[in-house]
Amino acid sequence: MTIPVSGAYQNVELSINSNTGAPGGQVAEFQIFGTPAPNPDLNPTAISASPAAPIETDAITVSTTVKNIGTAGSAASNVNIYLGTSKVGTSTVPALAAGASTVVTTSIGTQTAARTRSRRRSTRRTRSLS
Repeated sequence: MTIPVSGAYQNVELSINSNTGAPGGQVAEFQIFGTPAPNPDLNPTAISASPAAPIETDAITVSTTVKNIGTAGSAASNVNIYLGTSKVGTSTVPALAAGASTVVTTSIGTQTAARTRSRRRSTRRTRSLS
């Protein structure tokens, strides 16, 4: 059975209202053919921190370039900055047209320096192959 449909749809549902000869409905295969609707696709394309080599008393600002590589405009959204698994900042990304990009800055304040681990000297040697 083919059911012609036109337009743009986000959700498609198959409902079985009755079935002759059995108490429940069964579907062996359900396929939808068509062209995907245009969608935004936001990607961070660059990230930098200022100062570049902070110490524990320096307030840190992170700049992130976000580009919409999708085929439709995006609504405003957020970019979250993580240090390890801890979220340390959030900034709003404005609505972006398809192909547009913007730079957002996020102040993450001062951060505690990571603990250093003792290093063991490796006895493995490497050679370059030509």
